[in-house]
Amino acid sequence: MPSFISIGGVWKPAQEKTVVEGQDGSPEIYEGLDRAAKEVLEKENVSSLGMDVTKDPENIMRARQLGMTVDEFLKLNEPPTPETKAAEEKKKNLVVDHATPKKKRGVRSTKGGFGDIPK
Repeated sequence: MPSFISIGGVWKPAQEKTVVEGQDGSPEIYEGLDRAAKEVLEKENVSSLGMDVTKDPENIMRARQLGMTVDEFLKLNEPPTPETKAAEEKKKNLVVDHATPKKKRGVRSTKGGFGDIPK
């Protein structure tokens, strides 16, 4: 069964490491592109499958509808990095400590009232 790897929507053969029978019948280790995937590409007479996501007409149309470039539109679907996840979690759990207010000039007490009543 062929195995491919997709990079930006373009499918190319994945790396393979296996034991194969050599020319003299002895076992040899094969490391390289997936042989079954290379056969599929040769049969189709192409070098890769799929389409580059930056050239996909649907992505271009949606990006224009949103008033963005294609790269900006594609970044909307990228999973958040651990650093951004941690920053968002920190914002959710943020506790704001308000500083003790400074006393204003002429005010004797912060417990309410107008101070001493003049006689």
